Amino acid sequence: VGEGHNTTVTDLGGGNTVTTNLTRFLQTVAFNPAEVVPKINAPVLLLHGEDDTVVPPAESQAMAEALPGKPDRLTYRGVAHFIYRYSRPMGDATAWLNQVLAR
Repeated sequence: VGEGHNTTVTDLGGGNTVTTNLTRFLQTVAFNPAEVVPKINAPVLLLHGEDDTVVPPAESQAMAEALPGKPDRLTYRGVAHFIYRYSRPMGDATAWLNQVLAR
């Protein structure tokens, strides 16, 4: 990704695709998560596809380790970057949110 060579092409259906490049995106965003993470005082759920080639799963592991509380982190074998396209992670996220709101 640092070289700008790691792109992902996603089929949007109907012959339409979108190509994303994390390096290009990060060049336009002035945001450093490391500055914000220590200040988080809320329940956190991290979902990550083990087959994500855009943002490696180690990134969410590092985020989990940097958070002041103990986040819930779930990884999914066979799931890539666009995790919202998979029903299991979305079901887990819904269940987690319902559980947090019931506290």
